[in-house]
Amino acid sequence: MFGPILKETPWAHAESRYQCVTPGLIEELQIAFLTGQDFKQVSLRVGLDYEEASLIVAETLRADCTIKRFYKMSLLNQLPNELVKTKPSDFEMATMAELALEIVEEANSASRKESAEWFAIAYALLETIANSPTASPMLWYEDIFVDLSEAAKSFDSQKALQFLKRGLVHNLRYNDGDNAFNFLQDIADWHIQCKEVDRGLEIFIALLQQKPDDIWIYNELALSCQNAQLNDLSTRAAQRGLELLKAKGDPDQLSLQLKQIIKETQRQKNPAHNAVQITPSILEDMNMALNLDFDTASSRPLEILCRELVPDIDTMPVKRPLTYLDLPLPDRNLILKELLEPLPESEETIEPIQQTNTAQKRGIKSKKKHRKH
Repeated sequence: MFGPILKETPWAHAESRYQCVTPGLIEELQIAFLTGQDFKQVSLRVGLDYEEASLIVAETLRADCTIKRFYKMSLLNQLPNELVKTKPSDFEMATMAELALEIVEEANSASRKESAEWFAIAYALLETIANSPTASPMLWYEDIFVDLSEAAKSFDSQKALQFLKRGLVHNLRYNDGDNAFNFLQDIADWHIQCKEVDRGLEIFIALLQQKPDDIWIYNELALSCQNAQLNDLSTRAAQRGLELLKAKGDPDQLSLQLKQIIKETQRQKNPAHNAVQITPSILEDMNMALNLDFDTASSRPLEILCRELVPDIDTMPVKRPLTYLDLPLPDRNLILKELLEPLPESEETIEPIQQTNTAQKRGIKSKKKHRKH
C-alpha cells in the first residue's frame, strides 16, 4: 500500500547512547512494517524472531513520534504530564533522557543551574527505566545501571552499590555473564573507596585467583588502590600487570598507563594520618594472588563465584523480557500520518543525537561495559 511513496523514512530516528540496535536495522524494519511487507519474512532475513522485530518497530516508531512532539525550550514543562499521559516505553524514555543530557552538555558552560535541572531530569528518566519491570531489546541496560551508579556516588553511596549489583544480575540473566568481571571489579572498587578496604580487596583476590591472566584486573586494582592512597599495593599491582604484558603481549596498550601509575604512586608518600588499615591476613592473601602463575586459573563456575562475592545477589530485582502483549504494533495509518505531518515553522526542532561512548574517563583506560553495534 505504501511501497510506491515510502522507500525511506523522511524523519530522523530517535536515538540514545544506550541503544543496542543500529539505525540501519531500525530503518529497514520500519520501512518493512509501514509498507505492508511480509514482516515474518523480513524478521527472518535480518536474523530476528518475529516478536523481537515487532518490539523494535513498536518502540522506535513511538519514540520517533515522541521526539517529534518535543522541543528543547518546552520539554522541561511538558515532561511530567507526558509521562503520566503516554506511559512511554523504556526506549522512549531513553531518547528523552538523551535530549536532556544533550542540553546538559550545552548548558554546562552557560548556566550551572540549568545544567543541574536537566541532569536531574535525565537521571530521573534513567532511574525510571532501571526500575521498570521489563527489558526492551533496544537497550543496553548494563550501561544505564553503571551511569546511574556513577551519578549516585555523590549523594547515596549505598544506592550506587545497588545499581552495580543490579547491573551484574542483569548481565548474568541476559548476556551470560560476559561483563560480570567488570561489574565485580566496580563493586570491589566501591568497597575500597567507601573505606571498606578489606572487603574490596577480598573481591579482587578472588578475581585474580579466577583469572590471573586478565590484565584488566591488575589495571583496575592499581587504579582503585591509587585512588585510595594505598600506594604500595597500587605499585605492586601495576608492576605485576607489566610482568603479565611482558609475558603475554599488550594488545590493549596498557603498559604506558601502568608505568604512569607506578611513577605517580612512588612519588607520593603514604599518608601518615588516617592511614587505611588492611587486615594482615588479607594483605598476605593479596600478595599470594599477585604472585600466581599466569597460566593457573580457578575452575569455579561464574554464577557460583558471583554468589560468593555478592551474597545478596538473589535479592536484586530482575527484569522480565518485554513481550508483544506489553507493546503491540501500532496502527500503520495513524502512526504514518503523525510522522509525516509537518512541524510548525516557528518551533525549534531537535537535531539528531550523536551517540557517545563514555567507556574512557579522564583519559584512563578502563575495560567497562559500553558496547555499541
